[in-house]
Amino acid sequence: MKVSKRIILAGFAPVVLLLYGCGPDCQGLRGTVKNGLGGSCTAAASSSSNAPASVSVSAAANFVATGGATVQFTALTTYNSGASSDTTSLVTWSLSNASVGAIDSDGLFTSSGTGGITTVTATHDGVSSARTLKVVGTVTDVTVGTAPIAAIARPGSSEIWVLNNDTSNQISVLNTATNAVTQTINVGAGNGSNNLVFLSDGSKAYFTTAGPPHRIWVIDGATKASSLVTVTTSYGVQPAVSPGDAFVYYAQNGGTSDVFRIDTSTDTAASFDTTPACPTGLVITSLSKMFVSDQCHGGSDWIYVYNSYLLTASTNFSISPFVANRLYASPDGSRVFAVANPPDDTRMLNGTTNAVLDSVAGYGQWGFLNDNSRVIHGKHAASYSLYDYTGATLSLIENLPGLVNPNNGGLAAATADDTLYLPVGGSNTVRVYQYHD
Repeated sequence: MKVSKRIILAGFAPVVLLLYGCGPDCQGLRGTVKNGLGGSCTAAASSSSNAPASVSVSAAANFVATGGATVQFTALTTYNSGASSDTTSLVTWSLSNASVGAIDSDGLFTSSGTGGITTVTATHDGVSSARTLKVVGTVTDVTVGTAPIAAIARPGSSEIWVLNNDTSNQISVLNTATNAVTQTINVGAGNGSNNLVFLSDGSKAYFTTAGPPHRIWVIDGATKASSLVTVTTSYGVQPAVSPGDAFVYYAQNGGTSDVFRIDTSTDTAASFDTTPACPTGLVITSLSKMFVSDQCHGGSDWIYVYNSYLLTASTNFSISPFVANRLYASPDGSRVFAVANPPDDTRMLNGTTNAVLDSVAGYGQWGFLNDNSRVIHGKHAASYSLYDYTGATLSLIENLPGLVNPNNGGLAAATADDTLYLPVGGSNTVRVYQYHD
């Protein structure tokens, strides 16, 4: 027997129920229910305009610290009728990883003492939506020197060296085990830090400072003692170490505009190549190629490529009107990043073919994680952004929260466990936190 009944429920649109094998006292909207004759019947509701069609979840933040920090999640339900409403307190909230915290019936997440990643899901009448929350295991603001601009990991040690852009050319040495500054290196008077590069074993660092006069120093990695290598007529732009550590190359723009190299066994500098007219950036890749940008060759920009450091550039190519200031290379040599100001953007090059693959707005510095896939763009006076560079295009993973870069961008460092060290613009701090995939 089939009986059709029209039932009106307060606050809902009319619902037509089809009751199969039921007597008149069958009740309930869903499932199998008992009737007055001791039998059973099945009640099924037809589609209603007030049934949820979709649920969307938003959050006040994508990251949260451990130890009781909170993030408010919000659910918005859209119904079959097209109407929508805030259903934050009506949905059922759940976590895929309850070890990192808890979420209450009103969508308020509270972190525990454990860092990690969790999926936060809101479910309304069988319709669900979810988003990811990262609970950062370590969040520490470490006080360093004035106006930090770069954080660089010293190989073979638990040290991060932070370059401070002050007149004492100060370097803060930070211990990664304690996230505390253990030593300050005052290299000498000048107009601010420029760049620093370590030999592969961390035994020495070569540090360039702004002027005038411009200087290049060598610093003992263990004792932190420094000595002057040379005085340059202009910036010793972007020192880079050759494979095997025999030489440190740098580009000098202004005065005698040459590519120079330092013999690391004697710490003496000599000219290497005078071909680039205005060298402004230099990087050496793990594929034994050296890229040198020349912003005024023949009225346009060129990038010279030296294979195995031959005296004459083996090839050169133009990406004019793009004018590269600095160059950065991924650890595996597959990508080279050419940074320009103007036009304030970055070009990603194939490290093997030299072809331009992609571009991204904004100039700044590029710091690589240790997995040959991710890089942090420290954009000038803006946020840090994390990208995947393995494809033909740069893929934005996310913008890192709550940080503003120093002028000209900040250089981030990363340890093997993905602890990030990020100089904070307009401050004397470096932010440290554990990044979770």
